[in-house]
Amino acid sequence: ADKIESRSLLPELVKKLIYASKHGLTDVDIPTGEQIQHPGWDGVVVSKSESDDNEVFLPNGTCLIEMGTNKDIKVKAEDDYKKRCNDSLGYNKKECAFVFITPRDWAQGRDWEMEKNNTGEWKCVKVITATILADWIELCPSVGSWLNNVMGVTIDIVDIETFWNQWSTNTKGSKLNFSFAIGGRDKEKETLMEALETPSSICVKSQ
Repeated sequence: ADKIESRSLLPELVKKLIYASKHGLTDVDIPTGEQIQHPGWDGVVVSKSESDDNEVFLPNGTCLIEMGTNKDIKVKAEDDYKKRCNDSLGYNKKECAFVFITPRDWAQGRDWEMEKNNTGEWKCVKVITATILADWIELCPSVGSWLNNVMGVTIDIVDIETFWNQWSTNTKGSKLNFSFAIGGRDKEKETLMEALETPSSICVKSQ
């Protein structure tokens, strides 16, 4: 969290975790890279309210997200909360969850969450700290593998994007087309795509 790159890495991590674990998604808008400088919410995630998710990490329905890597977590959370209470940018606060995410440990985070929920300003208020992020990553091994790779941590497992880049690139720098890997495997491709509709860990073996 103390590194400058964490400001752009955190939104990308959160987006990957959401895609890997959240059911019933209908809209995911989390700016990453240079786009994090743009004004507005740090993230907007919409999922079907009737989804069978247990809502441990993100509530169902509309989640409006603010993120911060600041050392003074409470000051950042308070500033973002007051700013969005005064101007929710067109969203109905009573129908939306306010979510604050920090990659730091915040022992008082749960107390702050309860305090804000007691005001009734929003449908609900959710705080996600480093501890919760770690639990979330543990449930999404592919995202954990990607994060390890980004952070330069050596492990025996690589994420699918890294594997494809290594496998498909020849010594001259040119790449194979995706169609090469799935040639003659239409049935297998359909089976895999159907399985990917539900977030899970899937074992694939090529013969």
